[in-house]
Amino acid sequence: CSKVPGIEITYFGPQYIWPPDHKMDAVTVTGKVILPEGCSLYEAGYSIDDEYGIYTSTGSLYIGSSGGFTLYLPVEASRKGQDKDGRHYIVNIYAVDEAGIGASDILKAIVPHDQRNDTGE
Repeated sequence: CSKVPGIEITYFGPQYIWPPDHKMDAVTVTGKVILPEGCSLYEAGYSIDDEYGIYTSTGSLYIGSSGGFTLYLPVEASRKGQDKDGRHYIVNIYAVDEAGIGASDILKAIVPHDQRNDTGE
């Protein structure tokens, strides 16, 4: 096994968490780990961090026989009032094969500051 595995994300959402009402919400990640022929999965997991350093979590992914997975990550729908670009949650999905070759995909969910469009209206 000498080729790089792949991660295909088929759904990620919500990317924008609204309203910022301090309630817990869930971000869903659905996808598939694609292993090169002849390779087997050694480890698959995730991490999530927020830019405030308050919310950090890691864990293993359950990968089905076809390589599929679904992950539900709880996040707090809140942000600091002065944070003009909103609160960013960074999700890292990774997979490593038995040869130690890994792949990852980085996703971002945001609790925006407001719901205005890019023109500020």
